[in-house]
Amino acid sequence: TLSGVKIYSNNTDTTYAKNGNTVTLEFTSSEEILTPIVQIMGRMAAVTNLSNDHKTFKAVYEIPAGESTINQGNVTFSINYQDIFGNVGTEVTTTNNSSSVYYDRTNPTVTFETNGNQTMSQTHSTKVTLADANSGLLNQTYYYAWTDNNVNEPTYTETFTNGGTVEGS
Repeated sequence: TLSGVKIYSNNTDTTYAKNGNTVTLEFTSSEEILTPIVQIMGRMAAVTNLSNDHKTFKAVYEIPAGESTINQGNVTFSINYQDIFGNVGTEVTTTNNSSSVYYDRTNPTVTFETNGNQTMSQTHSTKVTLADANSGLLNQTYYYAWTDNNVNEPTYTETFTNGGTVEGS
């Protein structure tokens, strides 16, 4: 049997993966096994034996930068293996530690509404809307910075959440 089955990505948030990221599975067998056949996201993964006893393995799959055919969502995998005597183990398709990776290839969008002033004004405001399904992006607090001169330092900063209005004077 396999234990210690865990999945993660090399993304900053290891529970998410995007094009160009690598998804990794690590697992340990209770007995010596032949090099297992591992698929991640329906694609063959490169498998490495991490120990001389053929019990500890790592499987990696790098998502191509231009990938457009793999379905977005929770990353699926399968591990098929057999011991050195040819006894086939039960296919593994879940982790032992509740780890998971969500694949998202859709870039987030940010929309700024115009402030609608027809005449010059000392104040300004804009509604900021963010869109990015399933990433947690929408639940965070952001900072908006602007300047009223040609210096690189922001003159004003304000925090906002998705759908909030940013105002300044």
